Amino acid sequence: NTAARQPDGYTLRTRMVLEDRAGTVWAGLDRGLWTLRDGVFDQVKLPPLDGHGRRLVTSLLEDGQGTLWVGTPCGLLERRHGQFKLWTTNDGLSDSHVFGLVEGPDGSIWTGTERGGVNQLREGRFRAWTPREGLLSREAWPLRAEPDGTVWVGTPRGLNRIRGSEVRSVTAREGLYDNLAYCLLADGQGCYWSYGNRGIWRVSRTDLEAVADGRQALLSCVSYGEDDGMASAEGNGDEQPNAAAMPN
Repeated sequence: NTAARQPDGYTLRTRMVLEDRAGTVWAGLDRGLWTLRDGVFDQVKLPPLDGHGRRLVTSLLEDGQGTLWVGTPCGLLERRHGQFKLWTTNDGLSDSHVFGLVEGPDGSIWTGTERGGVNQLREGRFRAWTPREGLLSREAWPLRAEPDGTVWVGTPRGLNRIRGSEVRSVTAREGLYDNLAYCLLADGQGCYWSYGNRGIWRVSRTDLEAVADGRQALLSCVSYGEDDGMASAEGNGDEQPNAAAMPN
């Protein structure tokens, strides 16, 4: 994490890092995209994003084909064969302020936005899910895509599950530890792990699915906070990737 103060007073921070399959480390900063190869840190030239020259990077994803996707406040960048293409509201994106990226099992790209819900980019066309379709908030970010096509979405008001055309919700009212979920990591033992602004928590995937289906009224979560040794329980991670599961 860098905190170099820029001449205009803007703080330069590293927001997320991603290692691609070739071993290159990509870093998203407040002022651009950088790579780390063989110990050398280089800035990547991005296309113009707005009239002010701002280069904020909000999310990174490498898909199954090796294409790099870069979220920005000005749209979604697709890097294929070293060339960038910018997707914006002019192309059907519901909101150009992108944060959060997940690849679906069919190769489609799911994007979260600040005011336009979540979008699925498939075969060059966007489909949006907003509160009109059942999302809890227009501010939303995709957290996880399962092999069966289910996509879990985080919002400031709870979790949404998108399965086909159906949208379901799970919130603190049903026992969710925190309505704010920045990630959903599977531990291989039947649980999802997440964190928000109240600490780290885990929930049984079976219970979460049952509550989302309406087959179960409540679920229970196991939580970890400052009493368990965390220096601070408050998270910061609507931009992705923001967490990782270790091999063990």
